[in-house]
Amino acid sequence: TPCEEPLHAPLHAGAQAQALIVDKIAFGSCNAYAWQDWSIALDAHEMQDNFIFELQTRSSALRLNGLSVSLFIDEIPLSRVSEIVAHTAHDGIYAISLSSHDFEPIAGQNRRLFFGVKCGSLPVRYQVVTHLMHSEIHAEEIAHGEACPGDWIYHSIALDEHLAHMTPYSSLVAARSAANARLGVGTSSSHRRRMVSTGDTSSSTHLLVVVEKVVGSMAIRPEFNQAPLVLVPPYKYMHEEEGHSELTICNVSRFFNHDPVFKYHLGIVGSKHCAHYGLTVEPFTGDCHHGMPAAHRRTRSRSLASSSSESAEDTSHIGPDKHGALYCSGAENACALSIRHYTYGSCTELARHVPFTFELTREQLNSNLVVVVADLNDADYSSSLSLTLYHGSGTHEALVDSAMPLASTQAGRARLFSVGLDAFTLQSKVCNRANCSQAGVETFSLVVGCAATPVRFSVLVEVVDLPLEPEVPVHGEVCPGSWMYHKLPGVARGEAVRFTLHVHEGNAYYAMVRWDAPPSFASCNKNEVELSEVDSSAPASIELCPAGDSADDAADAYIGIFGGLSCAIYTLEATAFELDSGATCASSHTVIGGPCLGETSLKSEGIPAGSIVPIFLGAFFGGSVLVFAVWAMIVSRRAEEGRPARTIKNLLHFVRPQLTMPIDAPVGQSAPPSVPPSPPPSAEGEEAKLSSAGGLHI
Repeated sequence: TPCEEPLHAPLHAGAQAQALIVDKIAFGSCNAYAWQDWSIALDAHEMQDNFIFELQTRSSALRLNGLSVSLFIDEIPLSRVSEIVAHTAHDGIYAISLSSHDFEPIAGQNRRLFFGVKCGSLPVRYQVVTHLMHSEIHAEEIAHGEACPGDWIYHSIALDEHLAHMTPYSSLVAARSAANARLGVGTSSSHRRRMVSTGDTSSSTHLLVVVEKVVGSMAIRPEFNQAPLVLVPPYKYMHEEEGHSELTICNVSRFFNHDPVFKYHLGIVGSKHCAHYGLTVEPFTGDCHHGMPAAHRRTRSRSLASSSSESAEDTSHIGPDKHGALYCSGAENACALSIRHYTYGSCTELARHVPFTFELTREQLNSNLVVVVADLNDADYSSSLSLTLYHGSGTHEALVDSAMPLASTQAGRARLFSVGLDAFTLQSKVCNRANCSQAGVETFSLVVGCAATPVRFSVLVEVVDLPLEPEVPVHGEVCPGSWMYHKLPGVARGEAVRFTLHVHEGNAYYAMVRWDAPPSFASCNKNEVELSEVDSSAPASIELCPAGDSADDAADAYIGIFGGLSCAIYTLEATAFELDSGATCASSHTVIGGPCLGETSLKSEGIPAGSIVPIFLGAFFGGSVLVFAVWAMIVSRRAEEGRPARTIKNLLHFVRPQLTMPIDAPVGQSAPPSVPPSPPPSAEGEEAKLSSAGGLHI
C-alpha cells in the first residue's frame, strides 16, 4: 500500500505557532536544538509600512550566537529551509526587518509571517516583540523607526498638491526651529515657525529633514522617486554619540504637478548597533545652501570600515545582503523574480539553482536590462558563480535545447556577477525583428550555478528607462562590458542639450552623446568623454551642441554609458537649452553635434564633397612627416653603429608592412583598450551634490 500521512499530521510545520500582536511583548523558550514558532497576520494596508521582529535573550548562560531566527512566508515547510535567517545577535537582540519595499512583491492580500526560533546546544529563555513603522510621511509630522544592523527602513514624502499648497516657511532657520520643537529639542515659543504668504511663486520650495537619534548608529540615504537599495553617496552617517542630524533637499517645487506624483524616499540602514530615531520633514523657502554637513563615501565592500576609533564611521554591517523579503529554497520548479527587488537563493558545489524567471512587458523591452547576482559568502572568489540569461521559461535542460543564451558570465568583480543588455540589443534579440510595440509579455529565465564551493547569493533585476524627461533625474546601473542608453526626445532644432552624469559608485568607462542614433565606439571620437579622467566626486557635464540643418523640426539626443571595471550606479539628468546670441556651446566637456568623420548618423547623407580635398592633403603631408621622422631616427642610429644609412626607397620597403591598414577599418574609428582604466579615488568626507539647480545637500 502507498505511504500516507497519519490524520493527526499538521498541514505544515508552523501549525502550532504562537500568535503575536504588534507592540505586545511575548515570552518564550526552547530546549537544546529544538524549535519554537511564532506567527503574525498582516493585511494589505499594514504591508505598506515597515515591520520588524525582535528577539531579546533572557538567559545569563547563553553562548555567543546560541540561537537563530528564520523567516517563512505563509507557511513553514517541513524542511525548514529559509534564506532569510538572523544568526547573529547585536547587543543581545536578534532582528529581522521587512521594509515597505520588501513587501511590494507579496502585497495585495493578507499574509501570515512565521518566525522559527531554534536553540543551539543550550536551552534559552527570551522575549519577542514586533513593531510597524509608517512608510509614507507628511510634512510637519513625526515618524518613528528602528533600524538594526544591515536592515533597511524606508520613509517617503509625496511631492503632491498638499505639499505644493502648504504655507512655506520663510527661512531655513524657521523650519529648523519648528522641526526641533516637534521632536522635543529646544522647544520654546521663540523657536516656533513664522508664516509667509503663499502668493510668492518665484521662490523655490525646499525640504529640511531633521533626525533625532536616541541610541545606536545608522546611515540616511535620500533618493528621488525610488527606494535606495545600496548605500552610495550622497548619504549621512550618524555615529553612536551623534544624536542630531539634518538633510536639505533643494528645489523640490520643480517636481510638483506631475502625473504620476513624484516622491522622495529616505532609506535608513542600521550600522553597528540597532538605532532608534524620530524624524520630521519641514518645507521652507529661501537659501538652500546653509550649514550643510559633509557627506561620506563608501563602496559595497564591507572591508572599508574602520573600527579603530569609537567615533569613526562604522559601515561594516551595511551592505546589500539583507534586502528583500522573498526567498527561494530551490525546491520549486522555478523561482519568480520581481523587478528591482532582491530575491535570495543558494546552491551547493557544482550544482545549479532552479531557474529564476521574470516577465517584461513589450513596453519594457524598450528599456535597458541589468541583472546582478551578488555572492554573499565572506570569501571573495571571482569565479564562485556562473549565470546565463535566456529568453523563455522551463527547466535548465529545456532552455539549453530550445534557445541560445542572451548573455552569460562566469567572472565576478567585487563578488558581483552581472549581465546587461541595452534597449536596442534587447529588442533585436527578443523581438527578432518583430514589432515590439504590440501588447504582450515576454518571459526570461536566469540560471545560476555554483563552482567549487556552496554559495548563498542575491538576485536583482533592474529595468533602466531609455527615454528621459527634461530636468528629471533618473537612476541607473551599468555593468562591465555593456552599454546603457538614454535619450531626450523631441529636442527643438537649434537647442543644445546638457547631460549631467554623476557616477556614485563603481566604474564607468566612457560616455558618448549623439544626435538621432545611439552612439558606439564606431561613432565620432570627439563625441565621447573618458569617465576615468573625470572626478567621480562631482557630476560630469556633457553638452551636445545644436544639430545641423535638417528638414525635421525636432531631434532626439542620445547618451551611451559603457561599463568599466565594476558595476557603476549613476544618476543622469538632461536639460535642453538655447544658446544666447553670440555664445558658444562650452563646458568642462563639450562635444559638437551633427554628422562628422566616421559617424554613421541616421540623418546624415555622407561626408560633404568639399571635405575630401582637405582630408587627402592632411593625410598626405602627415604621412610624409612620419616617414621622414622614422628615416632620420634610423639614419642616426646606423651612423652610431658605423653602418651605412638606408635609402628612402629601402626605408619605405622596410616600414610598408607596419603602415598597412585593414580595408574595412572605418575612418576616424578608434577601438577601446582591452582593459579600461579605473577612475581616481575620491577624497573621503567631501560634500556630495546631485545638481546645482535641484540638488541634494547633506
